[in-house]
Amino acid sequence: MENGGNDLYMEMKESGVINEQNIAESKVALVYGQINEPPGARMRVGLTALTMAEYFRDVNELP
Repeated sequence: MENGGNDLYMEMKESGVINEQNIAESKVALVYGQINEPPGARMRVGLTALTMAEYFRDVNELP
């Protein structure tokens, strides 16, 4: 993980957004991209995050 990603993770953990003791309660997903990749590859990180968000939304709507 890049320093920025690690800092974000640690800040979320310290603030209680990420609960390592009960990870199911965290309700957070992090998607990282490599800065040394071409712009098109880095752009796909956002699309991946959107796809994951839609999946979580749809799973939670199931009866």
